[in-house]
Amino acid sequence: PLQAGEYYNGRLYAQTLVYSEDYSSYIVNSFVSINPETGQRTTLNSTSSGTLQNVRFMDMAFSYRDNVMYSLIRKETGPTLATIGLIGASAGKITDIGIINDGPIRYATLACHLSGELYAIGDDGFLYKIDIDNLKAIQIGDTGVRIPDVSGGVIQNTQTMAFDHNTNVLYWACEDGN
Repeated sequence: PLQAGEYYNGRLYAQTLVYSEDYSSYIVNSFVSINPETGQRTTLNSTSSGTLQNVRFMDMAFSYRDNVMYSLIRKETGPTLATIGLIGASAGKITDIGIINDGPIRYATLACHLSGELYAIGDDGFLYKIDIDNLKAIQIGDTGVRIPDVSGGVIQNTQTMAFDHNTNVLYWACEDGN
């Protein structure tokens, strides 16, 4: 299955996972580019190269202002913001920027406005604006939805969020336990 995807320049970029037979665990398989018209996948990075081992993307967002693909990565040390190369020799290369807030809030989603501003939803159900320069999360408001299944500081279920750049509306798809 696909995990954490983002559309840019006519291609869908996503991380792929391979689940165990009983679906109780998974391994990260690859970072791919997909042609949405044909479904053809191109592997940009894989676990066989060693660079994707233990790196699970929570969500991805493309900054059209900065021409950068961002990823929110699940790590034991905390929610990490990173960039992902898309073309040439840097295709699939992950570069950590740092841990967001280094605090108790864990983030499940990531979206980027056309202005280049990054937004995330925390496990407390609040919308946050992420300051890319200092990796501080600024609380915007309560969504009224709490993200369930937080175990040991790790969000268990998948979320996604994206802006409709034509209307400036931010959409969030989540599993709220109901």
